Amino acid sequence: MALPELAAELSAIGGSALSPGDRADAVLDLLQRVYSFDAGFVGLFDPRVHRQVSLTSRGHTARVRHYHESPQLIDDFARVALLRPHHPPVQVNDRMPAVDAMRGWREIMRPEGFRSAIGLVLTTADGRYLGNIGLQSTGGKGPGEEQVRLLHQVSRLIADILDPLRAVAAVAALVAHARAGVGLTHAATTVPVPGLPGDALLAEGSAVLRVTAERLRGGPQLFTFLTGDPGGGLVRVTALACPPQPASDLHAVVVLSPPPDQHGLTMRELEVLGLLVDGCSNTEIAVALRMAPRTAVAHLEHIMIKLAAPSRTFAAVQALRRGLFIPAELTLGRQRAAVP
Repeated sequence: MALPELAAELSAIGGSALSPGDRADAVLDLLQRVYSFDAGFVGLFDPRVHRQVSLTSRGHTARVRHYHESPQLIDDFARVALLRPHHPPVQVNDRMPAVDAMRGWREIMRPEGFRSAIGLVLTTADGRYLGNIGLQSTGGKGPGEEQVRLLHQVSRLIADILDPLRAVAAVAALVAHARAGVGLTHAATTVPVPGLPGDALLAEGSAVLRVTAERLRGGPQLFTFLTGDPGGGLVRVTALACPPQPASDLHAVVVLSPPPDQHGLTMRELEVLGLLVDGCSNTEIAVALRMAPRTAVAHLEHIMIKLAAPSRTFAAVQALRRGLFIPAELTLGRQRAAVP
């Protein structure tokens, strides 16, 4: 199979709507036409648990599948450099000098009848180590030099096809006129979004990301609000929860875009709306923003007129749906006053 044909078929897999597991299965189907193997697996490395998370496994017993998701596999990979980005494929067989040091091969794979294997390192275009592909054969002869070269040439394309950040980019693309974005993990760390630059507002540990993480925790799949831009204006923040991905700790995509029509609302009225969205009473709003109660009432009356809202409750609903408010945490700091 020639490289252009292989690359074209891999690109078609990448452009499909298949799940990660189905993508991995399709990749193995394609590689079977490059090198006829008897069993194979595709795994993504999860650094949180220091093991591979299997996307697919075929031709293996339960014992082998357990080994593939165990820390022992990672130790064996380390011995043959299969954790290093951009490393060429490694062939494993009984003639390999370091084979006896690979406990998993000696105690599990060889007793299961496998006599040769090739390990493929998956590294993304931006240099992230993603995981590995292992192709095993019951015969002693592995792939030829030309086959190994071809597998190495397409390994990066395979990595990009299976990269969990593809889902992040797809989610970010739902936000019109996005100017910056990051992926937010459950541990509140950030990862870049392919195709979008970062921004100081989205720096790890920033107030905007703290608000986003707190509001999305066990709550909505979509949350949008306004915040001040360093240039003096406003910017819209949209947070969308990410679909679960194997070997991924991604929680949400956080994207910056131009603000929507503010319907004439002032900065102070947007701050009042932030407290109103949180269910604060008129008195609580006045105390939190250090203003007279009648001033708070006046702000609310102006807000209802501008939003054509017949009640303060309806105004809060409108603000939440449109993202027309500044969260109380950004107005008052982390120690919010008088918020139920």
